[in-house]
Amino acid sequence: DTGPDLIVFYGLFGSGKNWRSFARSIVNDFQIWMPDARNHGESPHAETMSYKEMAEDVVCFLDNNGLERIMPLGQSMGGKTAMQVALRSPERVSCLIVVDIAP
Repeated sequence: DTGPDLIVFYGLFGSGKNWRSFARSIVNDFQIWMPDARNHGESPHAETMSYKEMAEDVVCFLDNNGLERIMPLGQSMGGKTAMQVALRSPERVSCLIVVDIAP
C-alpha cells in the first residue's frame, strides 16, 4: 500500500490506458486504480449505460477489491460518474476531484 486509493475515471470513449503517464507520475504517493467504465476499454458490453448504473458498477468494483474509502478523480463522463458515486456513497469518498466536465 503506497498511499490513499485514487480511482481515475476517464471520459467518453476513453480507457484506463489514457491516464497511464499521469498514473506513473504519482504512483509513489497513491494506490492508483483505473477501472474501465461499462461499454469502454476492456469492460463487458451492457445494454444500458446511465450515470447511476456506472456509479453502481463503481461501488461493486470497490466491494470486490476491498476498497473502503477512495479519492475519485473523474474527467468528462468520468467526472459525472465520480459525482454520482459521491452522492450514492458519500461515506466512501474522502475527496472528489472533477476535471473538464460539461454542465
